[in-house]
Amino acid sequence: MVLTADRAGRFFESHDNLIFEAPLQNAAVVFRGGLVCQDPSDGYFVAASDSANFRFAGVCVGSKAYDGSLNNTAGADADIVALVKRRGRVLLTVSSGTLSQANVGTPAYIATDDTFNLAAVTTNDVLVGVIDEIVSTTMAWIAFDVTNTRINVATEVDT
Repeated sequence: MVLTADRAGRFFESHDNLIFEAPLQNAAVVFRGGLVCQDPSDGYFVAASDSANFRFAGVCVGSKAYDGSLNNTAGADADIVALVKRRGRVLLTVSSGTLSQANVGTPAYIATDDTFNLAAVTTNDVLVGVIDEIVSTTMAWIAFDVTNTRINVATEVDT
């Protein structure tokens, strides 16, 4: 086939899909720089926590709202839309125990929307990513990538 006109954008997506719009669950409050999860019970997004069946979605980088609000406590599902980054590194504090160089390359699991834990410390093992760099005995850079397929975060780590 010989092209007779420019078809850029017609047969592929021209963006890298790193930031997506995440409609917040009613009563949800998320913060810029905070971890965000999808609640599979209704598909809406909430601040991350160690909750059964939650799926890590990424890190909040902003809001679609004119006023920048990320507080949906008075709204219905999807009244507020967060902008969430799917891949990168995030600096987090470990919520229990201490870190050492030996932890580099090991999985990091959600404790709260701004903390993580190592395996066997959390209840539901909602995977954030992999410890990429130790900053101190209490802080580390976590590399995350949720752009590929969703995996069973309780039993697999895609490194």
